[in-house]
Amino acid sequence: MRSTAVVLTRASRAALLARLGPWLPRGWDVEAHHMTVNLGPAAGGPAAELVGRVVELRVVSLARGPTAVAVGVEGPVPSHNARPHITLAVHTAAGGRSRDANGLTDWAPVEPFTLHGRVQEID
Repeated sequence: MRSTAVVLTRASRAALLARLGPWLPRGWDVEAHHMTVNLGPAAGGPAAELVGRVVELRVVSLARGPTAVAVGVEGPVPSHNARPHITLAVHTAAGGRSRDANGLTDWAPVEPFTLHGRVQEID
C-alpha cells in the first residue's frame, strides 16, 4: 500500500542507528527508515504541499514494547499518527509489525538530536 512519509537521508539513518542502535534488541529487524505522514497518496494527506522537500525531524523520545521500538519525533510535517515516530526495529519472529509502534505508550525522553528526510510517497 502506498503511503506518504518523511524518508530519512542515508546520513540521518546512519546517525540514528549509531546513537540508538545499542538499545535495539538482538534478532529484531532494523527499520529506521521513515516517519509515516499518512496512508495513501500525498494528495489525500496533510503534507501534499511538502512533497519533495527536505525537512528536519527532532528526536525527542524513545519507547519499547514487546514487538516494536521507536523514537518520537517533532517537526514541521504533520502526521496522522497520534504520536509522530520512526520505527527503529520490529520483532517479526514474534509476529511484530511496523504498525505496532503506533501502540507504544511508555515514551522516555532522550537528549534531542536532529535528523533530515525528504517528504515523499513510498510503497
